Amino acid sequence: MFLIRHFVLHAGCSAKCALETRGLYHKEYCLFNKQLSREQYENFINEFKFTYTNIKDSKEKLAELRLKVPHKNLEIDSSENYLGDYISNSKNCTDCFDIMESQDCKYVWDGMMNTGYDCFNTGLDASFIYESVGVYRANNVKFCNKCSQVNDTFYCDYCYKLSNSFGCTNLNYNEYCILNKKYTKEEYEKLLPRIIEHMKKTGEWGEFFDPKISLIGYNSSMAQYYFPLDETSAEKQGFLWEAYGKPKTELKSTKAKDLPNDISEVKDDILNTTIECEKDGKPFRIIPQELSFYKKHGLALPHPCHDCRHFERKGKMNPRKLYDRTCMKCGTEITTTYEPSRKEIVYCEKCYLENI
Repeated sequence: MFLIRHFVLHAGCSAKCALETRGLYHKEYCLFNKQLSREQYENFINEFKFTYTNIKDSKEKLAELRLKVPHKNLEIDSSENYLGDYISNSKNCTDCFDIMESQDCKYVWDGMMNTGYDCFNTGLDASFIYESVGVYRANNVKFCNKCSQVNDTFYCDYCYKLSNSFGCTNLNYNEYCILNKKYTKEEYEKLLPRIIEHMKKTGEWGEFFDPKISLIGYNSSMAQYYFPLDETSAEKQGFLWEAYGKPKTELKSTKAKDLPNDISEVKDDILNTTIECEKDGKPFRIIPQELSFYKKHGLALPHPCHDCRHFERKGKMNPRKLYDRTCMKCGTEITTTYEPSRKEIVYCEKCYLENI
């Protein structure tokens, strides 16, 4: 059976645990946080259909349940001297979020490294990384993007197995290169200090790539989720903005609200149809593999487009921002990603563990 656990949040239950549960630990056969017998639970699961309306209703019920159970102020596991959230097996990490196996880091998101500063989605045997994105298995890397197995590199983009290089892009298995041009070790070591000195004078050294050379608009990137800007504000800060133009197509179109409620009612001609997203109105399509998956598991067709679904998932995460407030049970001062005006019940770790 597809996914015995459905609509589960912060639960340490067995795989047979629950449909629509939140904050349960070491439990099984539960529904809306209520204990059922195995027979009752299996009867419900066997009869439940993942129609669009049922999925929507279940999400709404889970959202209501979320406001009735306690939430732990931070998700920290086996870590010390930290400031942030979702930190695991790490130490000496400040303003870090979603990191693991890390130490001596600051302003690192989605990382796994030793000694990193101002990095995103970087790690896996990485150390001494500064202002970089998507860098893996690397050492002493500054201002780089999407590079793997690189060492002593600066301002490089989409490079693999590169070392002692500057300003290179899509260059692999090489060393002592500047702007993709090969130099001897001696030439490189003479040129690099001169380049850095010039960049310091122009104010370019020490910052990540200029946003004006980005290949996508700010509004099409995940930056828009974490740091939302309107078009005017984005352009004032030097970011590109992508104007949306509805693509031309000869395929027939349908609105998401007119899709069948049950996947069993969906015909294969949906593959030759564009669907108008229920949220932003942009057209999207269902591909054969996707339709096969939905039919195999009895899942209704989605109504939002791919981007809106992704933003919806990201929206279930707390913002990566810390607030000072008090535990709603004992009054102890706590740090949390739950903004004080939110409706959730937020406990300190001690009270939370006593409650579950």
